[in-house]
Amino acid sequence: MPYAEDLLDQARQLATKERTRPRQASLRRAVSTAYYALFHLLIASASAHWTPARQRFGFGRMFEHGRMYSACLRKRPGSPDDLAVVTEAFRELHDHRQTADYDGSREWSRPEVIDIVDEARAAFDSWKRVRKHPAAHDLLLSFLSPRNRL
Repeated sequence: MPYAEDLLDQARQLATKERTRPRQASLRRAVSTAYYALFHLLIASASAHWTPARQRFGFGRMFEHGRMYSACLRKRPGSPDDLAVVTEAFRELHDHRQTADYDGSREWSRPEVIDIVDEARAAFDSWKRVRKHPAAHDLLLSFLSPRNRL
């Protein structure tokens, strides 16, 4: 998932862009970009299974932030711990992104933003370990289900 990896790298670059006194714009964009990195990683994983390949981009456009968030709230008994890391990170990153993008009164610090980017990296690493597990496939499918019941 080169695009998702590029976004995660960009989030780190934004978080560390200014040597001293980081700009809020850079920190906010880093938070938002870290979320979008995970969002696109999961969409790319789901889309990779879609054939024909020429329709994958259109298929990926069917995923909705809110529906994915709701699917990540659902407990999955017997699922690997790595899947819980991914779903918890998705929820937290989504919440942080909402704050970064829409709450102008919130001040961000570089250390907390780096922690958020690190959380996204941990979710990437967990996803690499769990992506072939049936529970991971169920999660991807539940992103498209109106009631997340899979």
